[in-house]
Amino acid sequence: IYSNWIEVESFRGNVVYGLDFGFNNPTSLMKIGLYDGELYAENKIHKSGMTNSDLISAMEALDINDTIYCDSAEPQRIEELRRAGYDAKPANKEVRPGLDFVKRHKINIVDSPSTVKEIKTYKWREDKNGNVLDEPVKYNDHDMDAIRYGAYTKWFVPEAKFERVTLQPLHTSDERFLI
Repeated sequence: IYSNWIEVESFRGNVVYGLDFGFNNPTSLMKIGLYDGELYAENKIHKSGMTNSDLISAMEALDINDTIYCDSAEPQRIEELRRAGYDAKPANKEVRPGLDFVKRHKINIVDSPSTVKEIKTYKWREDKNGNVLDEPVKYNDHDMDAIRYGAYTKWFVPEAKFERVTLQPLHTSDERFLI
């Protein structure tokens, strides 16, 4: 899905975090930056079997003070993070618009082997006839989801919507409007 990415050595940009909760699947916490029109992504946590208590302990060691956009399907876990002092908010999980937003940017991956592994195999789902569908394969996509949650929720600005107005000719018998 994403072809415009490279591995880099240093992180740049304003910071936001994306968090994809997991337990049997890995929990993924991505540090995301936007700098000069490019996204920067650094995996901070990628681990299975994490309870919220485990996650909070791991996050404390990272000294996180920026907003964390979280998987909105887990409101109770978001609330636990808030009670632990984090600026945790539900993410906008729109898939196709979020993917399109991320695809418009070069992605610079910083020291994140799990992210590199995922991005290389992240692909569109196909139906039984081999036709490409408008959604990604839901497998090994935890870092990808976390990047989308943080970047799309924080930096997407929808295009202005204009209402089409039809002007009607002025019909009046009032002499003040006659030339």
